[in-house]
Amino acid sequence: MGGVLEIGATLRVFDITGRLRMEQIIQDNDQIINIDLSGKPTGVYTLQMAGVNYNVTRKFVIE
Repeated sequence: MGGVLEIGATLRVFDITGRLRMEQIIQDNDQIINIDLSGKPTGVYTLQMAGVNYNVTRKFVIE
């Protein structure tokens, strides 16, 4: 998605039912974040990135 995530920003992953499956608070000004979704069932998920000046949501599929 590009850009630098600010310290304190929150990454959340939700499943298709809206259930929170993962949450991570950004500790450093990272450009690359690894999200371990191993063991999660196949399906459609939503990634939400929220900071002071932005709120971005993207859908993705685990096959």
